[in-house]
Amino acid sequence: MNELTVREFNGTNVGFRINKTTGASEVRIDEVAKFCGWTETKDNKEYVMFRRVNKFLNELGFSAQVSKGDFIPEYIMYPLIGKANNGKATKFMLWVGQVLTEIRQ
Repeated sequence: MNELTVREFNGTNVGFRINKTTGASEVRIDEVAKFCGWTETKDNKEYVMFRRVNKFLNELGFSAQVSKGDFIPEYIMYPLIGKANNGKATKFMLWVGQVLTEIRQ
């Protein structure tokens, strides 16, 4: 089983793990999408636009379809965040890099 680590960024809990099978550092897609701005609000509840996220992942050559609670590898998170092209996502990306460095140590 992969051990979940949670850290807070701007009031949001962000999930991380090291995949015990592959050894890859991973980040929960829900938070990545939120900080990239790929959400919509309906009835005062925020939802991730997974169709959009999966389209971007497919463009990056990542064929797995993701949904709520899934994790993506660190190596694909960086170019995915680059598609957001906004300051909030960039700050999140830099913070994630620091957290993953701490977790690996």
